[in-house]
Order: sequence, then C-alpha cells, then structure tokens
Amino acid sequence: MIVTSLRPRTVVVVDRTYYYYYYPSTHVWYVKSSHNGQEGYVVVSPPANYEVDQLPTDAKEVKVEDQVYYFSKVEGAFYIKIERDGKTRYVIVDAPLGALVDALPDQAIEYEEDGDKVYQYGETYYVMETDPAGKAGYVVTAPPASEVVEVDEMAEDTITMEVDGTAYYYMDGAFYLPDRESGENVYSVAEPPLGGNVETVPDGSVVFTIDGMTYYQFDNVFFTQAEDDGFTIVAEPGEAAGTPP
Repeated sequence: MIVTSLRPRTVVVVDRTYYYYYYPSTHVWYVKSSHNGQEGYVVVSPPANYEVDQLPTDAKEVKVEDQVYYFSKVEGAFYIKIERDGKTRYVIVDAPLGALVDALPDQAIEYEEDGDKVYQYGETYYVMETDPAGKAGYVVTAPPASEVVEVDEMAEDTITMEVDGTAYYYMDGAFYLPDRESGENVYSVAEPPLGGNVETVPDGSVVFTIDGMTYYQFDNVFFTQAEDDGFTIVAEPGEAAGTPP
C-alpha cells in the first residue's frame, strides 16, 4: 500500500541503493515508490549496516549456530551486537539463513512456490517449520532461484527499456524478457543489462553525484550519461552521496 505523505519528523537515511525514510518512534521504514501513476512511499525492510544504540522494544534473541541475533518483528530486521569505543551498539545485518522466528512482519506477503507456502518481506524469505523441540515458527530461507511471471499482458504502466536493440520490461524492481520457450504472454526475470544503453532515463529518477560522477537512480537501477547520446545502465555505485530528494 502506498502512503502519500510521511510525518514531518521522518528521518532520511541514505544507503547505497535507496533513500530510506525512517520514523524512530514506530520503527517503520519507507522508500519512495509509484504505482499506476500514484506517487508516495511504501513500507520496506530496513537497510543492512544501519547502526543504533538501542534495540527496538520488541526485539527477541535468535541464535543461529554460535551467533546471537536480535529480531524485530515490527521492523522485520535482524541485529547483531557490537562494541565500539567502549559502547554497546547494534547493527542491522542480512537475514541469517536458518534463523527461526515465532512471528512474521505484518507486511509479509504470502505466495506459493512449487506447492509450498513462502512468505516474503523485503529481500527476506521465510517458510513455516517446526524445530526438533516441537516449536513452530518461520525459518529464513534462500530466495527462489528464478521467477516466471505468467500474464495476459504487461501492466499499462510497465516501463519498457530498449537496450541495444532488445526490449526489456521493467516492473516492481526487476527486468523481464519474453520467455520464448514457455509460449506467448509469459515473462521471466532477466539479469540487469549492465552496459546497455537507453535513450532516456525513467521519469522520477533521482540524480546524485559520487566522486564527480553523476548517477541517475530509478528504483534499484542506476544510469550514467553515455559518451555520445543517451544513458548507460551501470552497477550500483560503491557508496551513496548527494542530497536526499
């Protein structure tokens, strides 16, 4: 669901992929988004490496092998504890495979993969399991290896990028190509065509500069100005900079 505006005290956090908007009292994270022409913000899982001096109040200890993590259902985030300059700090890390939690984030999406139920929140995937002691919960699992989307037609607002003569469809943060082997109206996820050239960047792209290089960011796709005309799709910059939009 898209939120059209955020509270005045929302904090902007910049990482290498997105500008995040975070309201500390509720521990809810957002990124800018658009859907069917509506601009706004959507709830997402928080960025790895974000560091705080105090855990969310709902955080519970989760142990994976010999490492202790702290999981916040509200944020959908895993933390580890570190010591820095004599002070205890907590850092968000990527969700550890095999971690068992007793509840999912409220915004987790349920779908089926090969007949099994999978739950997704941000870039973290869960399946329901019961541990040897009989405790039921949700286990962090690897993301699906690939994805095939069967549709009658792409949505009207799907962006088409003509990259070096090949038409890619860009939707919900992923590139798609027609799956010729599966028949008509079937599209499969494709690797981002790094190095490919497009005539223009999508409307709503964010412009920022790192080490003198200007980047154009749309969702999780990055572009730079080509030497001649148009723009080149490039890998994610090493670090973010610039003024938040």
